[in-house]
Amino acid sequence: MKLQPIKQQGLFGFADKDGNIVIPCQWRDARGFHCGRAWVRDERGLYGFIDEAGTLVIPCTWQRAYSFSEDLAAVQDSSGKWGYVDKGGSLVISCRWTSARSFTRGTAAVEEAPGIFCHIDRQGNRKSLSFLRRLLGRFWPDATR
Repeated sequence: MKLQPIKQQGLFGFADKDGNIVIPCQWRDARGFHCGRAWVRDERGLYGFIDEAGTLVIPCTWQRAYSFSEDLAAVQDSSGKWGYVDKGGSLVISCRWTSARSFTRGTAAVEEAPGIFCHIDRQGNRKSLSFLRRLLGRFWPDATR
């Protein structure tokens, strides 16, 4: 069943294609389902994830979150660092990045420091040189040493 977020009286829930409310409007914010999970934001402004039955499967403990992609979701902890959780809510890549993007074809872009990005794999291992360092190296070869 394909569910879409809806907003009623300032709160979000989910409805089916016919407009029938399937998951009650109880969230401050919500986005659509990806990989069987949708992020929701509670009354405190914290993010978690529900399944398609409306069960809160990952508690609302995150400062920010992105939708699941390739069964992982980027989440921001209370220190402002980003990491990744799996569909069960386990933190599988620790929160150590300045910013993070969704996984695509097995890698995700993360920001190591302001303006310095690289790609990581699903285990959090670096898979590319930093973008800034690579760009600088084209113009100033010594910048990458």
